[in-house]
Amino acid sequence: MSARNLVLNILYVLVLIILFPVIIGGVLNTPVGLSYVETESMLPQLEPGDGFILVPDQLVSDYGVGDVITFNAQNLPYEYVTHRIVGETAQGFVTQGDNNAFSDQMGSFSEPYVKEEQIAGKLLVIGGDVVSIPYFGKLISLIGDSIRGLSNRFYSLLGIENENEMLGSIVMSLGILTIIALVSELLSRTFRRPRSMERKDARAGPSYMPYLFFVLFLLLASSVSIVSMGQDNLVDFVATEGNTSSRAVHIGDSVERYVEIGNNGIIPVYAYVSGQDGIIEVNESSYTLKKGESVRVPYIINSPNDTGYYREYINVDIYIGILPHSLTESMRSMNEYLPILFVDILAVMVSFPVFFLIRKELRTRDRSVPKRTRAKNVL
Repeated sequence: MSARNLVLNILYVLVLIILFPVIIGGVLNTPVGLSYVETESMLPQLEPGDGFILVPDQLVSDYGVGDVITFNAQNLPYEYVTHRIVGETAQGFVTQGDNNAFSDQMGSFSEPYVKEEQIAGKLLVIGGDVVSIPYFGKLISLIGDSIRGLSNRFYSLLGIENENEMLGSIVMSLGILTIIALVSELLSRTFRRPRSMERKDARAGPSYMPYLFFVLFLLLASSVSIVSMGQDNLVDFVATEGNTSSRAVHIGDSVERYVEIGNNGIIPVYAYVSGQDGIIEVNESSYTLKKGESVRVPYIINSPNDTGYYREYINVDIYIGILPHSLTESMRSMNEYLPILFVDILAVMVSFPVFFLIRKELRTRDRSVPKRTRAKNVL
């Protein structure tokens, strides 16, 4: 591999690393892969603006005291908070920032105990220390602000109101990736090397690095997007000695309620519903939902004999309905991520011939250009 190709490949990786959190994180509205802290609550492990590597919840087998996690907060002033697990109760985890005097549950915001369904992932730790990336947050913030500014200006020039700023940023990020790929291709075809070097590269075979990066991004995007469609529906109620509100359930009683799940996308999906044993009872069932369809799923709340505020979840796993329902269900019975892996393989199989058709077309056009024209292009 030439030095020029090595530099280009490094740039590809850097661009994907920087833009991936912006694109996929925006789609999911949750931290993905690389994220960063904004406050001093995790000093001295993490300073404001330090980045960290988040191991997704799907890859974490268990959580325990001492783990630093990122979770979806209910009462804290940030949507996602990165703190350490300092205790565990029957109702969830106790969390606290290393630099905070009190736990999140004892502080002024009275954050409820953290359920595992709220956790986005666990921070990567090596040698007992959190792996940190200095200034990563400042870089991402700068890039994010720039992309949002470009997106708003683009919509303004078109005379269109940018109602969804995050969606505009995602589209703009994808556009930037496309422009980078096109510019890279044009530069590689304009500034040619000596013919001896070209013959050497021809004997060595074509470069597959752009395709590999494209496949990597495709796999990450499709996998994370499918996983993100799953829903953890919060069921919260107050066990009381009298039904004082719609959220109250008399101690020891059982009541039936409903949760609605729907498909807001354009592709049919399969929804698999399951619940936790004990307080919440829901029959495990599956539904096929076409575009715009929804279904009301019944569940039963078995109120404990002790008064208090309770929070449980009904889990809904969503799979894209491009495979036969029976095949999806069969694979899911073996492993819940097997249908996702199968869809990823299909995506790669489809992209492979498309990539080589485009590559063949570019080479055919290049051979059809006269040598004198090529020389003029170089000049």
